[in-house]
Amino acid sequence: MSSQLAAHTGAIQVDHLRLFELLGLLSIAAMALTWRMPEERFSTRFLTAMSITGTILIACGVALSGGGGSPLRLFYLFPVIFNAFLFRNRIVWTFLPAIVLVSVLPAWVEQQNERLMVQLLIVAPIYLATTVCVQTLLKGLRQVSSMLVSVADTQARLEEAERWNEQLDTVHTVAQQITRVTSVSELADAIIEHTGPAIPYHSARVYIREGEKLLPIAFRGSEEYAFQSWNTLDLNVGEGLTGWVARHATSLHIDDVHSDPRTLMIPESHITEESMLLSPLIQADQSIGVIVLLRLGRFQFSHRELKLLDIIAGQASNAVSKAWNLDAAHRQARTDGLTGLLNHRAMAEQLAQHLDRGQMQQYPVSIAMLDANHFKHINDNHGHLAGDKVLQKIAYMLISYCRTTDLVVRYGGDEFLLILPETDAVTAARVVRRIISTISA
Repeated sequence: MSSQLAAHTGAIQVDHLRLFELLGLLSIAAMALTWRMPEERFSTRFLTAMSITGTILIACGVALSGGGGSPLRLFYLFPVIFNAFLFRNRIVWTFLPAIVLVSVLPAWVEQQNERLMVQLLIVAPIYLATTVCVQTLLKGLRQVSSMLVSVADTQARLEEAERWNEQLDTVHTVAQQITRVTSVSELADAIIEHTGPAIPYHSARVYIREGEKLLPIAFRGSEEYAFQSWNTLDLNVGEGLTGWVARHATSLHIDDVHSDPRTLMIPESHITEESMLLSPLIQADQSIGVIVLLRLGRFQFSHRELKLLDIIAGQASNAVSKAWNLDAAHRQARTDGLTGLLNHRAMAEQLAQHLDRGQMQQYPVSIAMLDANHFKHINDNHGHLAGDKVLQKIAYMLISYCRTTDLVVRYGGDEFLLILPETDAVTAARVVRRIISTISA
């Protein structure tokens, strides 16, 4: 009678589910619901406590019901597996299964399942030993994996450091080369030539700033950039990406040139994907030029390469400034201050060169002299300021009308000299008549 009562008590039914099993399910549900919640509200200790509680309750329900008849005889292992993978705790791997086995043993003993009990007593130590071995093996594998990752990372860092040292050597070479050059054009060519090994490019340009204009003084490009010419490279400050860098004295790293709204499109170009690095040449906190590098394709440059270009630009800025000032002084010595034309001294040098070249290559060189009629009358009646404006206007019209190979010289006072290479006397006379007709109109 008492044994029937005990069996009835151990198998309390709640809608066909035993009470202990129901409580265990509720514990697992609470654990699962709180698993993904923020840790400040439900800590890992709470999750562990709920999973342990669920395991014990389900195990007790299985034990009181006699073990084999429980519909949840396997489901109680869920909290154990959950804890093992979530917390990687060796105690969870060993302690909780032992609780389950001990809680189930009485029911099996009462039913005289001695053979099964012996099997469980054999399996339990094997399980514990296997668990410890697996844990040790996994720990060893993790350590080996960490060591391999560490070695690979160290090797990558060493290779990166070696590349960086090579690039810094290139910067040192650039610094040495540019200090030996005094001409701006030669200096710009040296910058482009020696930058290539450190920062490979498909096209490179160096601009110098003159007022609000950006003048290209050197450029180099692969066959894809054959459309480039001095005319297509002329820019104003603030125009395009290069002009933006000159205006703001700030470097730019552009991964997709054609998607940037500041890009100035060149009609002659058929390139659709480019990357660009731009670094300003700065002197006394003012931009005096810009170095531009381009590569075909998007996302081709790294931030480290931009940093390297900034170092090169910093090294070159002082040399470019000095060379440009020397060139300006040289130009001033060779040009007329009022009109900007070649002066008498430069004319003598250029005329001798053209005559020698014409004699060697057997082509004619024509010389024409022009003067402004009644110029003294303009000075006497309207003042020298008005006379200066007239001379500047004549000089501008002469330059506009002549070819780029022709030379226009202010010979003195109101006299101008034209040197026309590869032009015979008949053609020269016709050109001079057209110039006089244009100016007189």
